[in-house]
Amino acid sequence: MRSKILLMTLAIATPALMSAGLLDTTVTIGIPTIDDYFFYIECSTTTTPPCSQNFGPIHHGKPVPPVTDYQILNTVPGSIVSGYLTVLGLDAATGTHVVAGLASSVNIANDPWPFATPEATIITDLQTADTADLSVFFSTPANLPDWVAYSAGTNTTGNFGEFSNGVVVGSLSVSLTAVPEPGTLALLGCGLAALIFVRRKPEVRRKPGS
Repeated sequence: MRSKILLMTLAIATPALMSAGLLDTTVTIGIPTIDDYFFYIECSTTTTPPCSQNFGPIHHGKPVPPVTDYQILNTVPGSIVSGYLTVLGLDAATGTHVVAGLASSVNIANDPWPFATPEATIITDLQTADTADLSVFFSTPANLPDWVAYSAGTNTTGNFGEFSNGVVVGSLSVSLTAVPEPGTLALLGCGLAALIFVRRKPEVRRKPGS
């Protein structure tokens, strides 16, 4: 009976270990930027449709100085196994040059703007905080291979490109790992308590008069 209690407790606790994930994005950029946005897509094999998009401003309207190891941490459902991400912003020195996080395979140096949407449109969208238009731009299927792809258990790297000048101005890396959700430690505590309960020797009862 005690063994069954232990097995039931561990059966509850084990799935909780995989019930959340951490999307850890590290940004290194050598120029000040402005009107920055972080976009990411979450893909899962257990949802319909299998992918969803998320985004958020990074100090919109305020210049972000050159930084090293700027972390963007996001907790995602444990069902997420892959996706795409980027950081879009403007060169703060001019306010009119797009800075974009791109896959390592994208040629930035002396390469023209690689998207069908004109760069001038994205500049206006970033300046005016047109998140609807930016979301469409980011999630357009033809654009996805240019962003940084990630998957569970791997570390992927990419580059920041400033296409108006055809230069690489920084880098970014991303990893997706499983993390415990709040409450998991309590469940594991129950498992340990059950283990102690099972391993504890029963008391020897004395017969009356002995």
